[in-house]
Amino acid sequence: MLFYISCVLCLIIGKTGSDTAEPRLGNGEDARPGQFPWMVSFQRFYPTQNKFSHDCGGTIIDRRHILTAGHCYKKGSQGYRILVGAHNISESDSNEPNRKVHEICRFHFHPEYEHTIYLYENPGLIELYLHD
Repeated sequence: MLFYISCVLCLIIGKTGSDTAEPRLGNGEDARPGQFPWMVSFQRFYPTQNKFSHDCGGTIIDRRHILTAGHCYKKGSQGYRILVGAHNISESDSNEPNRKVHEICRFHFHPEYEHTIYLYENPGLIELYLHD
C-alpha cells in the first residue's frame, strides 16, 4: 500500500523542468517548513545555466533509497543530486538547518519500464551514497 501511495505522490509532484514552475493546484496553501520531511527534490545539473534545477519530486523510503518516477532520470545524463530538508527549493539559501544535498550512487528502473511510455512501470528507485 505504501508503495502505491508513494507512486501516486510522484505522479502528483511531476516534472517541472524549471525553477519557476506554474502552480498546479488552485487555492492551495504553502507548506510550513518541515511539514513534509519525506519529500525531496530530484535535481539535475544544467551546464548552460551552470546550476542545479528541480526536475522531479521524490519520497524518502529509508536513509539510502528515494522513490521517484522512472522518467525523471535520463540515461547518459550526468550531474544529478537529491536535496532534502529544503523548504524553498528555488533558493540556494543554506540557512535552513535541515537542508542537505546527497550524491546519487545508482538509479534503478522497473524491469519492464519503457522510456517512451510513462504511464506503466514508471517507478524509479534512487540509491544514495552513504557518507557516515
